[in-house]
Amino acid sequence: MAVRPKTLALLAAAFVIAASFQVTTTTFEALGAGAQVSDPAQENGSTEDNAGFDELEAATVKFQAELARLAEICDSLNLHAEAAYTRKWSVPQRTDQLALYLPLAEVPEAKTPNAARWLKHFHAARQSYAEALFVAAKSVVARDEAAAYRILWRLLRENPDHPGARKVLSGLVASATANPRLRKGTAALSDLGWAPRSYYSVNSRHFNLVSNADSDSTKVLAAQLEQTFVLWTQIFYSAWAEPGTLAAGLSKADPVTINFPRNRDKFRVVLMKDRESYLELLGASEEAAGASVGYYWPAGKQSIFYASDELELTLNHELTHQFFAESARELDKKSTVGESGDYWIVEGIAMYMESLSRHENHWTVGGWESARLQTARYRGVRDGFWIPTERLSSSTLEGWKADPQISLLYTHAAGLTHALMDDRLGKPTRSATISAIGALYAGRRLGKTLLQPFGIDETTSKNNYQDALLVTDADVIGLSESKKQVDELVLVGSRLTADSWNDLTAQSQVRWLDVSFSNVSEQALARWLSGSQKLERLSVEGTQLSGVAAASGRKLQTLTELDLSDTGLTDAQLQALQGHPTLEVLWLTRTQVTDEALSTIRSLPQIRLVDVTGTAATSTAWQQWRQ
Repeated sequence: MAVRPKTLALLAAAFVIAASFQVTTTTFEALGAGAQVSDPAQENGSTEDNAGFDELEAATVKFQAELARLAEICDSLNLHAEAAYTRKWSVPQRTDQLALYLPLAEVPEAKTPNAARWLKHFHAARQSYAEALFVAAKSVVARDEAAAYRILWRLLRENPDHPGARKVLSGLVASATANPRLRKGTAALSDLGWAPRSYYSVNSRHFNLVSNADSDSTKVLAAQLEQTFVLWTQIFYSAWAEPGTLAAGLSKADPVTINFPRNRDKFRVVLMKDRESYLELLGASEEAAGASVGYYWPAGKQSIFYASDELELTLNHELTHQFFAESARELDKKSTVGESGDYWIVEGIAMYMESLSRHENHWTVGGWESARLQTARYRGVRDGFWIPTERLSSSTLEGWKADPQISLLYTHAAGLTHALMDDRLGKPTRSATISAIGALYAGRRLGKTLLQPFGIDETTSKNNYQDALLVTDADVIGLSESKKQVDELVLVGSRLTADSWNDLTAQSQVRWLDVSFSNVSEQALARWLSGSQKLERLSVEGTQLSGVAAASGRKLQTLTELDLSDTGLTDAQLQALQGHPTLEVLWLTRTQVTDEALSTIRSLPQIRLVDVTGTAATSTAWQQWRQ
């Protein structure tokens, strides 16, 4: 595989918070029958008029400087826990990711006089910053309601009792922070086959949850539903809010309470006690959903899940379908979204929401390290997979169900959507994408419009897509500063500095690592693998790292798959894997191994697949081994 050099500079700013709120104007071409979707205030652009945003940047820099000063004082007084907490409070801002906030952070108690003084100054700094945020929100709301809305939520993180912000967002604040109240359902639910008092019922501000699972699981889900909805409103403001609503509320000297969103029926969610009852229920409505732990049923206007440790990703995915379908600003109840085309973005935006992650005192969505993007990067960069624009834009729900490449369709849709929502195309695209999705749920066709930012023709579009997927040094900096540990990292084709590779070795919890066709050094890879604790899949395809991969792989007692294709691996190097206890799959494609490698292969107790295509190994010898 030949990896093209990166042509688009994707710059990530670590702490420049104002970069998330600068303004530009971008307009996608007409949608469908003359509909126009504009991008009036994209977060990462620039404009001559940055009133409010410049002040926000200055206030943010001042706030961060005060936090740094407080942390240093804490260290000098041996208040190391307080110093660490203060440093963690500042949230790194990245261009490929949105930071989201709820007023739920818990501040540690002060147990000593010095700790009490720290806490006093910490609260004072936050309250001062909150006031600056409120001024900024009022200043920018006329031009960028979505940015102002997110600023208000950031404000409430700093001062949950701020009277102006709480008054404007009172309903949503209450729903995000409420303690759910469970009651035994008194009515028979014939559609579920539940008798009175055999289930729990929770009626919160935006949800009607019914559950025959245990009380703890039900209560946790009830709180999570409201929080997820509020976070969704922060990401997709323009898709559900009436234009001018927030501006009207903030323009008054005394802020006006706003009802967010417009009055609609509550979202209905069903939580089943186990997988068996879930499958039994779905058997009458949707057979294809049986492989998941949850499903949004459009015809029944309800999401159905069962209690599981693996629920969160599916929850975010299916709730996204439900929120858009039932909260779209110009809801067209006569049509089903995606039935005549554009289905790729329906699934793409739901997969994007799977990246919603909770951190110690905030949430994030998007980012190059998102799980769905790892497979998309593998298919898009390594395999060169690309679906022609015409075929993709005309995709329908029924067409996807019948397509034998359905898994690749999902992967490609996830990659495209992240590129648009994460602003990976060298120009701002997030806000216009959100507006376009709102238009789609209003019953309009998008056609090729949403794909136009990738390029004017198929070749250019494919190249720009691959560029958007490649990992850069700036990306690595963003991940390192977040201190986040990820499960999967596909770095195929990456050309990074030695410092970046060194930073990545801190990722000790990775289960799938792919450094194919990259410039990682032997020293960096050896150091990384020596600290890996859970690695199951490793690929060094197309590199000169076969020796270190085999030698280090022998020590990885969790490794089940190893790809050494196109590495120049020899029989002697392969012997380092002699007797590996867990290895099941071994790719030796186009290496220098011969029939002598069979002695090593036979020593692997769990091996079930070995590929020796393009090697000097004879078919007769390997056929005997397979038998």
